[in-house]
Parts: sequence; structure tokens; C-alpha cells
Amino acid sequence: MESTDTHTDREKSELERTNRCETISDQTSLEQGDYSGITVEISDHSSRKRRTVHQLSDEDISTHEKKRNYELEASVQSLVLQQKETTFDTEKQQDDLKQTSPHRHIHRHRPRPSNTSPKKGLLQRQQGQEAEIKQATCQTKDKADIKSSSSSEIATTATGKQSNPVLENLVQTLLKYPSLFQKDEDGDTILHLAIVHKNINLTFATILAMVRRKQENNKVKGIDIQNELLQTPLHLAVLTCQPSIVEYLMLHEADVNAIDRNGQTALHLACKNADVEDIHALRKITPKDSEKSINVDLKNFEGLAPIHLATLSGSCEVIEQLLEMGADVDLKDSKSGRTALHHAVEAHNPIVTRFLLLKDANVNAQTFAGNTPLHTASGRRMENIIHILLEFGGDRKLTNFEGDLPIPETYLPYSMIRKIAQKSKEKK
Repeated sequence: MESTDTHTDREKSELERTNRCETISDQTSLEQGDYSGITVEISDHSSRKRRTVHQLSDEDISTHEKKRNYELEASVQSLVLQQKETTFDTEKQQDDLKQTSPHRHIHRHRPRPSNTSPKKGLLQRQQGQEAEIKQATCQTKDKADIKSSSSSEIATTATGKQSNPVLENLVQTLLKYPSLFQKDEDGDTILHLAIVHKNINLTFATILAMVRRKQENNKVKGIDIQNELLQTPLHLAVLTCQPSIVEYLMLHEADVNAIDRNGQTALHLACKNADVEDIHALRKITPKDSEKSINVDLKNFEGLAPIHLATLSGSCEVIEQLLEMGADVDLKDSKSGRTALHHAVEAHNPIVTRFLLLKDANVNAQTFAGNTPLHTASGRRMENIIHILLEFGGDRKLTNFEGDLPIPETYLPYSMIRKIAQKSKEKK
């Protein structure tokens, strides 16, 4: 009996031990993340506990994976923090050793006491800043000189004084193409597009190629070819404000009096934009007393000459250049017969009005209706311009074709009206 009891006790203890091992192994496998998609359950229906195997769902697997990733990130962050702490401790220890070690001497650069006063220091700083500013300005001047010299070098290739190999290679390649004068949908050629995109080298090379092609065939228009808006390359060079290209086109005998669809020449456009540099380039190259000289008094389709457009732009410098080129200061427009002085008065520009009168403009010039500038100024009650016109001899008794005086007898300036109003208030 005793032997059988001991035997049964041993079997019970062995079963309990195996069950414990299985539960521990299952728990450890779950903690370590060994998720093979299987869960083990132990049923207590028999003395020997049977295992039942169930498949895990996708949601359980995803939650387990998220948990595992979170634990891994936490462990990595903890390791990084530990590493930082260890490196910080080692650096601190090294610094302590450097400070405490008697054999090592740390040489630290200390600023030497300056014998100069604070005023001298300020002066030195100011001198340094001035030197930097001078250096910067010199660099910008050098860049401008380089640009001007390069453009002048390219420009002199037309006269034959110098030769530019890069430009000559471009010219030779352009001459190989038969479609040099071919136009696009807008009627623009290679030259038009090169000017619009401000490609100077291609522009100069195309001008030379077109000039040579015209020498071979006189039927070709050359550099005076027009687009759909009847604009020549010279028009576009003025519109894009490129005086170097304007000068180069004029060197190659571009038609300075060519008009666009609005009847405007390059000079009209330059005066309208108050572009003094382009006017100077046109004036510099164009020969005087020849068939190709600039027609300064040519009117556009609106009946305005360059001097009228310059007056409307308000540029006294452009007006002066036009007068030096021989423009008529008293030239009337085609619509109403107004002179430049009329336009200046209508624009309410006392500066240009006085400037034109100083240039001997006719103060009593009449329009097609007989109106003088004084009629315009008094009709719009421009008192400051009325005083200027009277100062230069404006006729108060010169009537227009309807018999109206420039300044009616009943006319009272604003200053007199204010005085009368103040006196009436004082009497009340």
C-alpha cells in the first residue's frame, strides 16, 4: 500500500511540474513576441490536461505587433539616453582631470590690453567699414566696366577694328541655316526673339548674319524685317531699353524712321517712355543732313510728334535733346492743333510749362479753335500756371474763334474769392 501511495504522489508531482513549465513557457513566448498565430489552452477535463489549439485573429496580431514596436522604441530611447549620459560623464571626468592635473597647462588666449582709447577704436571700425564700402563699389564699377568693354568689343567687330572669335563662330553657324528670316506665328524672327529675351551675343551675331545675307541678296529686308505688329528689331530694342543694341543696329544702318502699326518710330517710343539713353544712342549714330537722318517732327497715327509725347511724359531732359536735334517747339498736333505748351498746361505740369517757355515756346499759340494756353489754364482754374503764362507775356485780350477772352472780366481767382468770403463773415 505504501508503495502504491508513493507512486501516485510522484505522478501527481510530475504532472504539476509539467503544467507549471508549460504555463511559464507560454507566458515567456508571449512576452518576447514569439507570436506564431497560435494560442495554447489547457483543459482540466482529464487528469492529463489536454491541449486545445486556437488560431489568433488579425486584430489580435496587429495589437501584439503595435505593443512590440512600442516596447522596442522605448528600449531604443532608453539605450540612447544611457549612451548620452555615459558620454557626458566621460567628458566631465576628462574636464575634471584636465583641471586637476598639475602636469597639463591649458593655454587660453586672453585678449591683450589695448593701449588705444575707445575713440580710436571707433575710428578704426569706421575706417574699416569705409574700406569695405569702397571695395564693394570698386567691384561693381569693375563689373560695369567689363560689361561695357565686352559690348564695345562686340560692337567694334562691325567696323573691323577688332575681331571676336566667339561672335564669328556664332555668325558662321547662323549663316548655315537657310531659315534665318523665317517667322513664327507672331511674325517674329530669331533677331526679334533674341532682343526680347535680352540675349546680347545672339543678337549681335544675328545682326551680322542678316547683314551678310542681305549683301548676297538685295531682295531681303535684312535687319529691318517686321513682325505682325509691324515692329522692327529697332522698335523692340527701344521698348526693352537696350541702348547697346540700339547703337549696334544703327551702326548697321537700321531704318530709324520705320513705323509700327500705330505709326510710331523708335524715337516716338523712346520719348513716350522718357528713355534718355536710347534717344542718345539714336542721336549719336544717325548722320545729319542725309536721307537716313531722324525725322524729329514725324507724327504718329494719333497726330502726335515726339515732342508732344515727351511733354506728356514730363521729362525736360528728353525735350531738351529733341530741341537740340532740331524739333519744332511750336509744332501743332493733327487732331486739335495743340502745341507742346498746350499739352503741358492740360497735364497741369508747371515745371514743363516754365521749361518750354524758357525754350522760347509761343505763349499765345492758338489751336484750331483759337484757344491759347491761357484759355485752357483759366477754364480749369489753374492759378499757378496762369501766373506763369502771364509772367511770360500771355495775352489776356486775345479771344478765340467764338469771341471768348482767356480771362473773363468776371473771373476772380480763388485768393480773391476767399478774401471776399472772409470779409462777409466778419461783417455778419
